[in-house]
Amino acid sequence: MPSIKLIEDITNAFISGDIHSVASILRKESIKSKQNRKVVVSKRLENLIKKIPSANSFSAANLARPEESDYKKTISLNNPGLVSEFHSQVLPEEVVLDIDAKNIVATLFREWEDRDRLSDFGLQPANKILLYGPPGTGKTKLAYAIANKLNFPLILVRLDELVSSYLGKTGQNIREIFDIARQKNVVLFLDEIDTVAKHRADEKELGELKRIVTVLLQNIDLFPNNSLIIGATNHDEILDKAIWRRFPLKIRLEVPSPESRELLFNLFLEKIEKQVDFGFLVKITDGLSGSEIFDLTQQATKNYVISGRSYLSTTDMMIAYFHLMLGNRLYKKISKQDLYAMCQKLKDHGFKLKDIEEMTKIPYTTLRDNLK
Repeated sequence: MPSIKLIEDITNAFISGDIHSVASILRKESIKSKQNRKVVVSKRLENLIKKIPSANSFSAANLARPEESDYKKTISLNNPGLVSEFHSQVLPEEVVLDIDAKNIVATLFREWEDRDRLSDFGLQPANKILLYGPPGTGKTKLAYAIANKLNFPLILVRLDELVSSYLGKTGQNIREIFDIARQKNVVLFLDEIDTVAKHRADEKELGELKRIVTVLLQNIDLFPNNSLIIGATNHDEILDKAIWRRFPLKIRLEVPSPESRELLFNLFLEKIEKQVDFGFLVKITDGLSGSEIFDLTQQATKNYVISGRSYLSTTDMMIAYFHLMLGNRLYKKISKQDLYAMCQKLKDHGFKLKDIEEMTKIPYTTLRDNLK
């Protein structure tokens, strides 16, 4: 019995006329069925794919990155490398936010759900959003989740391509990209918007680059109500003040709180058999971003899978922590008490002091004097 999510994905792709998306969804299900030894189901799905026009030109390699969906395609522009269009598969519940950001996003979704009623009163849902905050806090993932929730194609703008070596063409590039949002409902995502929106008072910037900011502002002013534009930056302090004014809805994403870190651990380890002390993990990961916690869980899971053990343990998580964080500035924030507590757990699990020394780079004599 197919899941309702699968039926929704196929239906939405069909309604939008995205044949590549339909083919990709079916191919992914075919691969999954084959892996589960449902050979007949797999063959029937492959036969359906063959009946879809142009499906054969859609390679299974497109399934490589689920974050960018299974249906990536390039829009026809004078410079085709400027953007990519795809249907995001990131669900809102996969993005862990603090309470303030969560409430703002929930209000945004309600506005779009009730946009017809708002229109009756001459109002429009928020459609110009600026995401800012430290690296790794989920800005890109949130933009993808918003596109998924609204069922709009996401237009990812490659700002490194946008700023042409022939600077005179950059203004034209910007206008071409914004024209896409006038043709259909989309989420236009400008990641690292500070690349083209630096403060115009900066004397170090070229005059042409300052004019690019002006062109960008003009196009944001003319942005249609039927689409959304989302800008994201790790360096909000260098954004031109006028950019701030053009985005009425601003959402700051912070490094996760203790409660959010526990949610992240549960989310990232949801499908893993585990016996871990979440309270201890939350304590030692203070200051880590969501992406760093993801990297930590991925490394720990790899260690556990390779070991052949029946479950992932707190020790696996600590080994991964030292593997990834050694020398990192965040590693240096841990108190000596917590650091020695981690080492003690390793020793209690059978690690010798020399093994712990090699893993943590803490001198053998220091470990000997501080561990039981």
